[in-house]
Amino acid sequence: MIIGKFLPPHLGHLYLIESAQKKVERLTVLVCTLVSEPILGTLRYEWMRALCPGVEVLHHTAENPSYPHEHPDFWELWINSIRALVPSGPDVVFTSENYGTPLAECLRATHICIDQKRETF
Repeated sequence: MIIGKFLPPHLGHLYLIESAQKKVERLTVLVCTLVSEPILGTLRYEWMRALCPGVEVLHHTAENPSYPHEHPDFWELWINSIRALVPSGPDVVFTSENYGTPLAECLRATHICIDQKRETF
């Protein structure tokens, strides 16, 4: 599973998705959007569906906080909203970010970090 805002989608996002696809049989991408963001969430969701054939792209619209310091139940809110879309939960979480390890731990998944130093993109 990959989660992101894709605000807007760029080559680094596509590299992450292509790298993840090589490591799993089935990949799910959650396009996480808030109504306050400058590019409509439905547009980003449609962009990602068009850019990622063969990937299950889901639109995550829960108004969750963006950072752990914003809410005492940050991780619980995120886990509940992810499980609402992916009930069985992911086996693997792919990111290029520091949040990947705690997110994967909360989901009881493995974290695979790809190009965190942005050496490729």
